[in-house]
Amino acid sequence: KVLTKYGTDKIIGALIVGSNASEMIAHFSNAMAWKVGLSNLMRSLYVYPTRAEAIRDVSGIWRRGRISPRLLKLAEVLNTLNR
Repeated sequence: KVLTKYGTDKIIGALIVGSNASEMIAHFSNAMAWKVGLSNLMRSLYVYPTRAEAIRDVSGIWRRGRISPRLLKLAEVLNTLNR
């Protein structure tokens, strides 16, 4: 679970439960220390396949919740044209 300041991507807290939680929590604590938001974490590179990829996924979910459906559809069309 990632807590953000209302209306922004600023991370104010994160809770990770389970095996290998320490692998991911460092990303969030560094982001909070350096005042890096979820949108910047989404653009970061993550080794594949690891549990840390979940950070990118959480950031993507946060981002999709704030993009208008019309803009999202336009991005999908542009993405298919670039293939």
